[in-house]
Formats: sequence, C-alpha cells, structure tokens
Amino acid sequence: MDRAKNLRERIAYYRRHLGEGVSAEIASVYLREIAKAEAELRRIERGDEGTTDAMNRRLEWNDAFAIGHTLLDAQHRDLIRLINRLCVALDTKADMTAKHPDLRALLHAAKEHFEHEIAVLKAIVAGPAPDHAKAIGASAMGEHASAHDRALGELHAIVARIEHALADDLPRHADELITWFVVHAIKHDANLKAVFQAM
Repeated sequence: MDRAKNLRERIAYYRRHLGEGVSAEIASVYLREIAKAEAELRRIERGDEGTTDAMNRRLEWNDAFAIGHTLLDAQHRDLIRLINRLCVALDTKADMTAKHPDLRALLHAAKEHFEHEIAVLKAIVAGPAPDHAKAIGASAMGEHASAHDRALGELHAIVARIEHALADDLPRHADELITWFVVHAIKHDANLKAVFQAM
C-alpha cells in the first residue's frame, strides 16, 4: 500500500468517526489528525514527499488523551513517547532490526497499561467509590477487557508487519501506530474517563 492511499484511508477513518457524535475534545483531536494527514497528502501529490519532516507525524499530548487518573495518564504519555521514537525510525526508513527492543518495549508497556486499567476498575468497583461510579465501572469492566484483548492483538500485528516490512513500506506503519494509540486513548478509554468523572 502506498503512502498516499494510507493517508486517504486514515482521513476517511477519522471523518467516519467524527460522524458518530463524538465529544468536542475528541472531535478536536480527530480534526487535527485529519489536517496533518491532508497536509502530508498535499505534499505527496505535489511531489514534495521527500521534504516531509518526520517530526510532523509525531503524536503530541492532548487533554483528550487524559482520563483523570495520574498513573494511567502517565502511562499514556509513556506510550506516546515510545510511539514517537518508533515513528522517527519508521519515517526515515531506518533499519528496524536495531529497533526491535523498542517494539518489544511498546508491547510490554501497552500490556502493562491495560492490566493496570483493569486493576484500577476492579479497585473502584470493590472500594469505597460512590455507587454511581461503581456501577459505571462494573459495566465498563467486561467491555474494557475485551477491547484490550483486541487492541493488544492489533498492536502485535502492527509490530509483526514492521519487523517484516520492506524499507519503503515503513512510513505507513507510523500511521498505524498513531491511529492505534488515538483509538485506544479516546474511543476505548471513554468509559474509563466516565468512571473518574463520576467520582
């Protein structure tokens, strides 16, 4: 798949989800991602593909990624840091063999983060939280665990594709990592954010 096609798919993905009635903060993240992808697509169409700055595709912290729990938000920041480090290598078509430890670190950090989210939900449901927060937490727990299983499977698949990709295909995997994180932090963690807002 070429870079332009990947960007068009990314733009379509975010536009499709904008139509689902997302909150204003989620919409602002999606709109920013659309603008970045459209700008890069215009550069490619003009033939300026080589001038794309790898830093342009880096994830920046956005308050929409925050869920209101200090440690979980710090873990989100760590995931962004790991993804950004990988995106620089992917965008420059670096030899990814040297980045295998970073890929493993990302998988480990994501797994640890998901486990911690479930542990926090269990503690809220079993602890002294207000009844409405407990109810939201209990209803979110099963759905959240299955979303984590899917997200971890998706991340393993992305990592496998990166490890076996040809150099020219590497930049598109940066988009996959960015989209993977945004979907987790905004879409899948929306119910977790609701729990913390209810407390």
